[in-house]
Amino acid sequence: VSDYLYEHPDDLIIFLDNHDDGRFLGQFGQDTTKLKSALTLLYAMRGIPVLYYGTELGLSG
Repeated sequence: VSDYLYEHPDDLIIFLDNHDDGRFLGQFGQDTTKLKSALTLLYAMRGIPVLYYGTELGLSG
């Protein structure tokens, strides 16, 4: 599958949070239901999912 911008979009990494942005739970008020939904979407989307360390533990710092 390709699109007009990237020849191999399946090779792109996708993420919820990283060292440049605030943690997901910090931005969404410690709502673990939203985190679980976002992680489900992350793993279902096209691309390579990447978790920032601590997201899997529910860190919000």
